[in-house]
Amino acid sequence: QGDRRFVSLRLEPLLPSEHATLLQSLLGSSRLDRHLVERLYEATEGNPHVTKELVRSLTELGRIARSETDTWSLRDGAGIAADTLPQTIRQTIDRRIKKLPRNLRAVLSFAAVLGKRFDQRDLVFLAGSEGDVEAALDRLLRDGLVEEVREARSGIFAFSSGLLCDVLYSQLPRPRRRALHR
Repeated sequence: QGDRRFVSLRLEPLLPSEHATLLQSLLGSSRLDRHLVERLYEATEGNPHVTKELVRSLTELGRIARSETDTWSLRDGAGIAADTLPQTIRQTIDRRIKKLPRNLRAVLSFAAVLGKRFDQRDLVFLAGSEGDVEAALDRLLRDGLVEEVREARSGIFAFSSGLLCDVLYSQLPRPRRRALHR
């Protein structure tokens, strides 16, 4: 439907080896620290656009740099968190979150405190009523924001995007995060 001049394509994420090749191209070197490659793949989930923007942002912030041995790596103590995401990516994720009803945003925020993978029972403990959480999870599954982890026992879910989890977590005020971790 819609404008016939355009075709909608679903692109799969890059494989780890393809992602490493992209990183080599972006950084202009084949000498990449294994930890850097792994962390960037985890953070971007193989999305080439997000990878390009995140590498640019991390380089500008000085969080990744060449070492004395000419190997690209994360600077000591530097991490890849929601605050390092380029504004364009954060805004895209924020818009998707803001379109959700308040009760779904709340359940997602509680889930973010539990991490990328979470147990429904823990979510019920944090969020309240089991029926409300179950209904929210059903809707979030349909919307593609969370997925059921099939190889795990029943009731284990994961965010469809680690970036979504990171952004939600970063939006919680620190005192609230501390209270929820207790």
